[in-house]
Amino acid sequence: TSDSRTFAAHSTSGTTPVPSQESRILMALNAEIYLLRHATVEEESDLPNLDIPLSKVGERQANSLVDYLSSLNFDAIYTSPYRRARNTVLPLCENMGIVAKVRKGLGESAKDEELSEVGKRLTKVIHAIGREHPGGRILACTHGGCMWGLIASFDESFGEKEYSKIKSPDVRRIIYTAGKPKLMDQLTF
Repeated sequence: TSDSRTFAAHSTSGTTPVPSQESRILMALNAEIYLLRHATVEEESDLPNLDIPLSKVGERQANSLVDYLSSLNFDAIYTSPYRRARNTVLPLCENMGIVAKVRKGLGESAKDEELSEVGKRLTKVIHAIGREHPGGRILACTHGGCMWGLIASFDESFGEKEYSKIKSPDVRRIIYTAGKPKLMDQLTF
């Protein structure tokens, strides 16, 4: 029998089932995604969450990412709309001559958003980004909870203990082959 999550149309005549549109898209996704958690933020800020800036340390971290990540020759850079994420990738974008594309779906998780919902949201956004750059190498700057949600959605062993190890900034490389994600490594710098 066919898995209904994989195939939308089932045949009783013995012919091969037809994959759903979603499963065809996922099967086609081949990409190398680098998830970046934003650099360190200002601890004391009266600004709305969306506008919290990087600290002086965070600004130095963002500048140091240029040396570390520019050699990866990204096909595209995406970022959360939050100021701290945008400012984390800004020096790298300027160095590489790339304009970062803002994706609302990469934004911080809402207080009432369950981890599984975060994972589904991030999966949808990452797949959409991957479809725009087939076989590409992409950097996506997001937030710690979003990284946790995405990775936990395909790796059950990535729990609260692993989440507590996500620092600011943090880079995780995920390879998508035929739509299947695999956490490859954490890059250190």
